[in-house]
Amino acid sequence: MCAQFFKRYYCIKQHDISDCGAACLAIVAKQYGLKLPISYIREIAGTDQKGTNAFGMIKAAKEIGFSAKGVKAQAEHLTSQLPLPTIAHVVKDNLLHYVVIHEINKKGLIIADPAAYFGQFDHLIRFMPIARYA
Repeated sequence: MCAQFFKRYYCIKQHDISDCGAACLAIVAKQYGLKLPISYIREIAGTDQKGTNAFGMIKAAKEIGFSAKGVKAQAEHLTSQLPLPTIAHVVKDNLLHYVVIHEINKKGLIIADPAAYFGQFDHLIRFMPIARYA
């Protein structure tokens, strides 16, 4: 008999259009057992009406207790060797947006999009710099 293990992935819905970065940090924190309000993360990340920049994401991740750094990569560089979950800065509907990559497999990516919950994508078009959290 085969035992099948299911991974539990989280997704937290963003409060408004500028909250995707803070929501992604809340998702990663929850994956590690931390429950942090988006309002707290917005504050430490310096989120404004335009959202959170990469520097603010890294600063907030470190303040929460994660090691974090920003790297630039193209979609084809996403491999199973990437530490997961990872926050990716992508272009969605011609807007910059953050999503959490939970899994990379042969079929594509399993992501948590705080604007639309979960999704599976064959690839992310116009992939932007990644901030990774371990």
